[in-house]
Amino acid sequence: NLVKCLNTSEKEDIYIFSNYAKELTDHNKFLLSDECKLFMKNNLIFSDAITSEYDKISPKEKYNVIHFRLGDKECLQSMSKEEFDDENLNTKKFNIDYDILMNTAILTYLHDKKPTIIMSDSNGFKEFFIENMPKKYRDDIRILHCSSQHCSDNPGFIDKLSIKREEKMDNMFYVALDMKIISSCDKVVSYSVYPWGSGFCLWIAKLFDIPLIQKGV
Repeated sequence: NLVKCLNTSEKEDIYIFSNYAKELTDHNKFLLSDECKLFMKNNLIFSDAITSEYDKISPKEKYNVIHFRLGDKECLQSMSKEEFDDENLNTKKFNIDYDILMNTAILTYLHDKKPTIIMSDSNGFKEFFIENMPKKYRDDIRILHCSSQHCSDNPGFIDKLSIKREEKMDNMFYVALDMKIISSCDKVVSYSVYPWGSGFCLWIAKLFDIPLIQKGV
């Protein structure tokens, strides 16, 4: 992406910023002031529709979240193969085994034995989990929906990615709902294929002072 930008830009000055990290970053190094947290929470207002849906599907007791960030290729399965680039870390195909990930989630749940919600950017993984989860865990390990979406219109700077605007706006309901689910939990364990972990989990956990454990997949 960087080389392409440099080779095609006609501007004299090019400015670059990035949150890229080559290894899983220690999230404890990122600090938010109380003033910042208060400002963000005062401006993060969930609609009545989000609150109503959350109240309908969420556990009535306290719960933990296990989140799997499995990559944009998993998240954007409706896109054509030509729109993905295996040389781009965002959109490359990772070696993902759903059985192994499900066992990882179960072992993580058994550590606390507390009601747990499985979340992921991969709806395919969540559907697999629902179909294959051992019956003895189904009361305590739950998946609330299989409609998660990517926040960005153009994740990973994918060339030729086209977005259906009205459909995108409808799907953002589930982005907000996922934020509500995480913001109301007691602890987050985040597994990610990316070396920077999951920013989605990280900043919600930081904002709401939720204990966070980050691990690689």
